[in-house]
Amino acid sequence: MKILPAIDLMNKKCVRLKKGDFSQSKIFNEDPIQQAKIFEQSGSKYIHIVDLDGAKEGKPVNIEIIKQIKKFTNLYVECGGGIRSLETASEYLNNGINNIIIGSLLFKNKKLVIDIINNFGMEKVTAGIDFLDNQVKISGWLEDSKIELDYAIQYINEIGLKRLIVTDINKDGMLQGPNIEVFKKLRKLFNGELIASGGISTINDLKILKEIEVDGVIIGMALYENKIDLKEALKI
Repeated sequence: MKILPAIDLMNKKCVRLKKGDFSQSKIFNEDPIQQAKIFEQSGSKYIHIVDLDGAKEGKPVNIEIIKQIKKFTNLYVECGGGIRSLETASEYLNNGINNIIIGSLLFKNKKLVIDIINNFGMEKVTAGIDFLDNQVKISGWLEDSKIELDYAIQYINEIGLKRLIVTDINKDGMLQGPNIEVFKKLRKLFNGELIASGGISTINDLKILKEIEVDGVIIGMALYENKIDLKEALKI
C-alpha cells in the first residue's frame, strides 16, 4: 500500500481545509517546497498535490510551485486541481509531473479526457472522484454533478482508467477516520489501483484500509496535526 502525503495549495501556501470549505482554511507551511522536502526526508517517495485555487477557477494557478516541487525533490509527483484542457495537461506532463488527476473534466467533457489519455497514455492519468453523501461534487467541490457514486465508478471503468482517487468530503480534514464501508464497496466495483482519501487519522486506519486491499492512502491533516508519524506510516 502506497502512502501519499498531501499538499493543498492556496495563495501559494500549504493549507488544509475542513470538508472542502474554502472559508475554513488553515496555513501549515508558508513554503510548500520546504514542506515537500520534509516529506521526502521522512522517507516518502510520493506526493499528492492539489491546486485548490486552480480547482476553484478552472485553470492552473499554482503550477509554478508544483513544477518547483518536482525540480527540487526526487518525489513522484501527482497533482490535480483545474486541469480542464489539453494545454494544461501538457504543461504539467511535459515539465516532469508524473501523473495528473482529472476530476471535473471527467463529467464535463469525456472526449477531452480521451484526447488527454491518447496523447500521454493511460498511466499518466488518474481519475479523481470527490463525493458528498453519495453525490459526486465537481469544480472544487462547489458544484453538484447530480451523479451518484456507484454510477461514477461504472463510468470510470467504461473509460478504462486504471487508477482512481476517491475522497469522502464529509470526512476530509475532520480526523474522524475514513468511511471504511464505502471503500469496501468501491474495492468490489473498481479493479484498478484504488486510493483512499478523507478522514485518515490513525495508524490503525491505515491498517484497516490495507486489510480491505486499498492500494494507496492520501494523508493530509493527520500529518500536519501530528496525529500520524509519516515514518511509522511508511512501515505499513
